[in-house]
Amino acid sequence: MTEPRIRLPHPLILLLGCLVAAALLSHVLPARYERKDDPATGRSVVVPGTYHNVPGLFTPLAHLPVAASAVGMLVAHTLIHVPVPSVSGPAVLTIPILVPLSDLLGLSRQVTVLAYQ
Repeated sequence: MTEPRIRLPHPLILLLGCLVAAALLSHVLPARYERKDDPATGRSVVVPGTYHNVPGLFTPLAHLPVAASAVGMLVAHTLIHVPVPSVSGPAVLTIPILVPLSDLLGLSRQVTVLAYQ
């Protein structure tokens, strides 16, 4: 007797589900900016200069030394290479996340790309 295979939905359906989840979460998560009523348009507008970043997933990394962050990126790339054996696949998955993270941490982009190699 054979076991039934698990059948995943089409990748575009998964992508659509992620987009819908992100859109719903954008209405649930708190925004960090001030608003005021604009008398000229009658609409509520954002006060310039009041936007603040919401502490996120990578906040603990901000307190690490830059060298430790680079080593962490190297470990992350190594772990991604195991399930994704192609040459360019891990770059597509990690570079769009790690390059902005390196900008936030003050790490040069060259070090981030070298951690991929």
